[in-house]
Amino acid sequence: MDCQKCGFANPPGLTYCGKCGTRLTSAPDFATSATKTLERPQASFVRGGVLAGRFEILEEIGSGGMGTVYRVMDRKIGEELALKL
Repeated sequence: MDCQKCGFANPPGLTYCGKCGTRLTSAPDFATSATKTLERPQASFVRGGVLAGRFEILEEIGSGGMGTVYRVMDRKIGEELALKL
């Protein structure tokens, strides 16, 4: 398929032009995948609580408009991490 922007002759089945990167209009659209959102009551994020059977909450580091950050122990790898929710 020829690119509508640069005219490059692309092989069939491509979504983007191999020369300029422009999306090819007749390329098939990919199915949209839904992101699963886990809903947990805020009360479950307390010291000693465990998320996903893996992250043990040690303390809340801070919070703001984009979420809350916790210091957690990752039981799988045995290291302390910051986890933003």
